[in-house]
Amino acid sequence: MTIELTVSEFKQLEGELNVLCTFSPDAIREPARANKTGARHSSANWLLFPVTLRRRYKSSNYDFENITCGTLDFLDNIFVVYKVPKKNLGVL
Repeated sequence: MTIELTVSEFKQLEGELNVLCTFSPDAIREPARANKTGARHSSANWLLFPVTLRRRYKSSNYDFENITCGTLDFLDNIFVVYKVPKKNLGVL
């Protein structure tokens, strides 16, 4: 398999190539929405994790206090990616 990157895509990955994950934009199908805060913070939006996706995961197994986020520009889209680490449940 050959993967080709545009210059802008490569610049987004620069310095981050120790682990590379790929996905198909067509795999992202779940409808979601953003809620805006009041007029004072008109630029602030909350991206909501849809209930249909939330039900697949037990929140007690994930550390929602240590979420990280990033964006990738691709063609006419912005992909917003959140990383929620699994909790260390002390299982050997």
